[in-house]
Formats: sequence, structure tokens, C-alpha cells
Amino acid sequence: MDFLYLPLDFSSGSNLGYCFVNFKSDLAVCRFRDAFTGRRWNRFASKKRCEIRAAHIQGFHELLAHFASSAILKREERAQPIVFVEGGEPIIMSKFMISLQESHK
Repeated sequence: MDFLYLPLDFSSGSNLGYCFVNFKSDLAVCRFRDAFTGRRWNRFASKKRCEIRAAHIQGFHELLAHFASSAILKREERAQPIVFVEGGEPIIMSKFMISLQESHK
């Protein structure tokens, strides 16, 4: 996985019930799907079950491009997408974009 975004409802502070995950391999997708499809979220006293769907935006660079101009990058860090860099710590997307811009100067 190299990208994760869990959209928040800012009025309640809860997530909206879906997320964007970019997996780096087909095998990782299959393992995740097998482990989580139909799973209940008992911790939250919800009857909802996990459903896995392919997003219309596919790929790390495509997700970066999509969210790069989003107002979400101006929100607090806990509300932003997270980028996972090979061999490094997870980075908040706005900070990742700044470091990316600086490395291309």
C-alpha cells in the first residue's frame, strides 16, 4: 500500500464509511479483499459490512494528481490522505507534495 485516505465528516468527527487505498500489487488486493469482504465492524455497534470496490481513480500517481488540488490538503493533518514511501514513515500528503516540489527544483 502506498496511499490511504479515509474521508471525515467534519461535523461529527467520524469517517464517512469509505476509504481510498492504493495497493502496490494484485496479490495485496486479493489478500485484503479475502480478509475484509463481508466483515462487520463490531467495535462501532454497526450492522454495516465491509464491501470492496474498485475506484474509478486507479494508481498512485493518479490519486496524487486527483487530490493535489483538493481543498482537503488545506485542512488539518488528521483529515488528509497519507502517502507511504518505500522504506520510510507515512507522510501527510500536503507535506509529501511540498517535498516532491522541492526535489524537482
